[in-house]
Amino acid sequence: MFLKSNSMALLLFAVALVAIPLTARAGDKVTSAPAANPAGVAGLGALEVEVDSGDPAVTWRPYVELERGYDTNLDGFVRNEGSRFSKVEAGLRVTVERDNKTLSLFTKRRQFRYHDLDVTERWDFEAAAGLLFDLEGNDSLKVGGSYYRDSISLDPARLIDSFADYKKRGEDYRVRVTAKTHTLLNITEPRNPDNFSSDLFDIIRNAAFDYTKAEGQINVLGFTNYWLQPFFIYDYANLDYFHQAPDASLDRNARDQWGVAGVRLQFGQKLRVDLGGRMNRRDIDDLVISAYSAGYFDGRVVFVPTPSLKITGLLERRLREPSTSFSVVDDVLTYGAKIEKRIGGNLLLTGSLYYDRRIPVGDELFYNKYRGRASAFYTLTDNFEIFADFSYKRSDEEVFRGEYDGYSTSGGIRISF
Repeated sequence: MFLKSNSMALLLFAVALVAIPLTARAGDKVTSAPAANPAGVAGLGALEVEVDSGDPAVTWRPYVELERGYDTNLDGFVRNEGSRFSKVEAGLRVTVERDNKTLSLFTKRRQFRYHDLDVTERWDFEAAAGLLFDLEGNDSLKVGGSYYRDSISLDPARLIDSFADYKKRGEDYRVRVTAKTHTLLNITEPRNPDNFSSDLFDIIRNAAFDYTKAEGQINVLGFTNYWLQPFFIYDYANLDYFHQAPDASLDRNARDQWGVAGVRLQFGQKLRVDLGGRMNRRDIDDLVISAYSAGYFDGRVVFVPTPSLKITGLLERRLREPSTSFSVVDDVLTYGAKIEKRIGGNLLLTGSLYYDRRIPVGDELFYNKYRGRASAFYTLTDNFEIFADFSYKRSDEEVFRGEYDGYSTSGGIRISF
């Protein structure tokens, strides 16, 4: 609970930094001007406030998004339950720049209506804040936090994050040190069987899967002026499942470590290849499975043949939080690829494919999961955009032959003000 409180405190601290005055004084010049697009949002205009030297420069990016579509299996049931849906989304991004500091605030709310499902009304909410300090030389420090409320899933939850990220860039090296916390709080009430006064296995209560992860990482890249660049990453985390029953038969509290050592092959500005070996280890408080280790090859490729085309690929193996009733940790091997193509100055096409081989450690299940997505964004004006989206998912379980799949297709518009 202490870590969870720290997460919220850091988020409130970042929001409190809005004490930098945001209001333009009489006589300030207000102009409409295009600005760099926020991540994942194309074609948004901005309201920029120009003030006297010494006062902050403020950029506002409010928007509204309307979308309609059809989803054949939103909740991932073995027996598909399709539904038409409509969505209304509203959000606001605010950037405040002053001297060597940049404050970023973001919030959005999405409201869904699934016309053909039993639970028709779904929604989520997100708020985030970050403060960037440009330090001497090429050093920087960013701190912040976020809050996410999920009521789209049938198992709603709250997610609270905080972070501190320090970057140092030398003449021929780069160092990055990060510290972060992540807290998951399930909202669904406990569902104990009638013949049990308490769930000793903690497999029915959603609260048994509540946890806080406190994590620190160091990332070092050397010889950045050469085409062959060695790198090293080390990550350590403590996991506290703070709502476990005191006498639970499955104890998921753990210490998690992983490291990657390898080389980066930098072929000019168009091609970058990272090759390395990864080792993962988790020491668990469980009496039956007290430790689990797994190693694998680790690779990433970034290919930019033209300014309008970018292709990325990855191969990695990570230890994830348990996804089934009897697992203490999930061993996940991922292959993925993504492509982004811009045509002219108005059309952006994106596509991605991912495959996960997921092994719940401690459970007799083996999953093959597939995900794909294709999207198109067309900017008509600085303040008006149309988009279309298609996504597909499939899960195959090898032992009991349980499987499901589904796709979603939709289209809509985004308007900024």
